[in-house]
Formats: sequence, C-alpha cells, structure tokens
Amino acid sequence: MSVHENNAERFLAAFASIERSLNIIAKTTKYSTFSKLLGRCASLNRTVSANQEALREYAELRNAIVHQRDEELEIIAQPTDAVTEHIEKIAGLLDGRRSLINYATSPVVTVGKEADVRRAFDIMRQMETTKLPVYKDQNFQGIITMETIAAWGMDGCDEKRTCGNIMEKGRYERVLFMRNDARLDEAVLAFEEALQAGRRPPVIILNGKGTPNQRPDGIITAYDLPAILSELI
Repeated sequence: MSVHENNAERFLAAFASIERSLNIIAKTTKYSTFSKLLGRCASLNRTVSANQEALREYAELRNAIVHQRDEELEIIAQPTDAVTEHIEKIAGLLDGRRSLINYATSPVVTVGKEADVRRAFDIMRQMETTKLPVYKDQNFQGIITMETIAAWGMDGCDEKRTCGNIMEKGRYERVLFMRNDARLDEAVLAFEEALQAGRRPPVIILNGKGTPNQRPDGIITAYDLPAILSELI
C-alpha cells in the first residue's frame, strides 16, 4: 500500500468520525445528509463553524474517493498529506480527544477562607497568576484576585482580614464550572458571551463533575484563550 492509499483510508476514517460527531452535536435521531448536518451544527459548535467551508469540500472529496475506483475497487482519488492531516485534526477536536483540561493550569493551588491575605498574594506572585480559588474542604467559596488584594491594600492592609473577608463571593458570573472533558469551543463560547454582555472574562474551574462541590483539577483564564483559539482554526 502506498502512502497516498494510506492517506485515503485515514481520510475516510476521519470523515466518518466527523459525521458521527455532527450527529451527536445536532442530537439527531434520524438520517440527515452531511450538508444539512453541517449547516445545523455550524451554529452550535465553533469548530464546525470555523471549518465549515473546508468540510464541505472534504465531503466532495469523500464522494470522489468512494465512487472513483477501478475494476479491482482500488482507490483512484487520493487526498494530499496536508488535507489528511487537517481533516484528522478536525475529527480530533470534534470527538473530544482534545479536552479543556489539556489547556488548563494544573494542579490548581487553592487557599482556605482563614488564610492570610499576604500569603495569598505571595502564592499568586510566585505562580504568576492573578486569580486564586478559595475552598473549604471540597466546596468552592469564592475567588481572590489581584483587584481584591489591591483594594485590601488601599484600605490599609488590615492584618485581621483574611482571604474569606476579601474574596469575591457574590459574583458567580465570573466563575464557571465545567467538566475536565468539556470541549474547547465551550470555553470560547463562555468568553464570547461575557464579552457581549460587557462582563469581565470568566474564570473556568475544571473538575470531574463540573460542579462547585469538588476540588479543582485545572483552571482556565483569559490568558489560556489564545492557545485554545489556535486549535479551533
């Protein structure tokens, strides 16, 4: 088997994977053409939207590969290496092989409500981060930011105040919880919705359940967005 013939088999496998993923995204229970699936999913999934035109072309190439065979059923139409690698990348994004946890800061350092504010500041400076979650046992309590620490400093650096006193606890629109296996486009959508609503970028805390009552496995902030976006284009 030549390299090109291997590319054809890889291409068909990736295309079949994408078609399965589109059915899952569209939550369809009956047969639908690839073109209709693509149109429906483009409004539901950023990866599909960003690659919509390429996928339409790949559907035509799939038809050519399947139908253009010689008498011995050997494939005549062959995709290039670049096309094969691109469709495999799209398939990987859509079937969840690249999950948010792979782009998160991990492990996540947290502090308790009773922690000293100066200690929280030292941790943030050492980690070069601007956000630090506050937990009590397994439960999320709030978040410390450089802004809250700056406000504490402007108030005179009261040593009696703790992280529990200065944390942001009523602004849950800034903190979202997602499962470790959440798709990349889910994070992008969360950032876009915050921008459109005039809110500051959210902090996304990841764990196995995607709930505030489990310790974090990873954290996503606006600083991680460029790396995530680069995978979706």
